Amino acid sequence: MRTIKIWVLILSLCIMNVNIWAKVKVSNASVDKHQSLEKIQEQILDPKIAKSLLTPRQFETYEDSLSLLKEGQQKKLTIFYLTTQSVFLGAKRFNASVSKLNQRGEEVEGKIVFRGFPKDMTTFIRNVYQEGTKGKIKIYPKIFSTLHVNRVPAYVLSYCPVGENFSFKECDNKFVATGDITLSDFFSIVSDYDKDYAKYYFTLIRPE
Repeated sequence: MRTIKIWVLILSLCIMNVNIWAKVKVSNASVDKHQSLEKIQEQILDPKIAKSLLTPRQFETYEDSLSLLKEGQQKKLTIFYLTTQSVFLGAKRFNASVSKLNQRGEEVEGKIVFRGFPKDMTTFIRNVYQEGTKGKIKIYPKIFSTLHVNRVPAYVLSYCPVGENFSFKECDNKFVATGDITLSDFFSIVSDYDKDYAKYYFTLIRPE
């Protein structure tokens, strides 16, 4: 019998060997002040104003910077798969599931995360990725300590800034689960607490 441990956002429960944990979202009390700052920011970031004040070359640089800024402000559903080099079959299965979600129209970012650098990264990549298949591998030990993950494999459902150059502390972490389960199993469990994630489960189990 496998034991699955899942954390869901400060509430702790224990039901059928499943540990649940949740964190509270804090709202901003200074709404009026926030809105006024937002308006000021919109004026500063207005391309029409910038174009009238800058040279063509400066405006081109401005547009590139604005694009990067907007990209950093956007957040995308990101699933981290925490594992070790020895458990490559689970990583291969995870990567295939993320690819299936994207092929079927769901925008999900999947990242395989190691606690430390594998001794033979080349062999691991060959075992996990088929030729021509996209994927991302991260070596980020702080994820393990930040989320108190002591055993692998583990899944982390987060919303992280779009692009590659972001820090894990910028991610909004919603759910963590440890146990030998598939990505579809993970979404099935998560959807028990938030129905919005059920669509990912049904997308994964839908026949070709």
